[in-house]
Formats: sequence, structure tokens, C-alpha cells
Amino acid sequence: EEEAKKRIYNVSCERYFGFGCEIDEETSNKLE
Repeated sequence: EEEAKKRIYNVSCERYFGFGCEIDEETSNKLE
């Protein structure tokens, strides 16, 4: 489950910035 969450965050990051990156829950919430 944790790994799945990381994948979701990575996809979100790619969507916004155009490249893969590490992203935590707080940052993800800010992007939303």
C-alpha cells in the first residue's frame, strides 16, 4: 500500500513538473 502511494505521488509530480521526483504527502496536498 505504501509503495502504491509513492507511485501515485510520483505520477502527480510528473504531471505537474514533467519529470519523476520524490514527493511526500504534504507536498502532494499542496499540489492538489
